[in-house]
This record gives sequence, structure tokens and C-alpha cells, in this order.
Amino acid sequence: MRSEILGKAHRPSEEERALDEECGSSIGVLDKSLPGIPHQDYRVLVMQEVLKRSSHPTTKDYALAKIKVDKALENQGIGIIIPAARPGRRTV
Repeated sequence: MRSEILGKAHRPSEEERALDEECGSSIGVLDKSLPGIPHQDYRVLVMQEVLKRSSHPTTKDYALAKIKVDKALENQGIGIIIPAARPGRRTV
């Protein structure tokens, strides 16, 4: 069964990119894989995967679910938008 998360995805416009370049900002690591999903939606995806694995999850179940979700997002070219994170912060 396929899950669909409805949330805000943001891809910087040409105007925003030009402004970033003028200000000397560099494109962050996760900006290369935009569009992105909000961090809350990412956590929902991980929890859904955990609950598919086990009704009484352990730390190992959480780790394996996170790896599976990370790979699925990476294969689809989707990043994770973390509010107030430093530019270039990596979550993987």
C-alpha cells in the first residue's frame, strides 16, 4: 500500500536563487534534492514504517524504518525541510 503525505513542498524560485547568489549564500546539501517534505511529515513516514514492522517496536525497529524511509526519499529525489536548521545540515 502506498502512503501519500499532503504537505508543503518548496522549490526556490529563480528570483530566490538569484538573491541567494547575490548575498553570497551557497546552496545547501539538501537543497540539491528539492522538492522537500516538512520534517513532521518525515517523522510520520518513519512511524508508519515502524508500526508496519512491529506492534511493540524496539530501537532496532526505529533504526531500520528510518533507513528504509531515507532510501525511498533519496531514490525519489526528495529532501527534508528542517525549519531553522543551518544551511547544509545533513540528517542522514
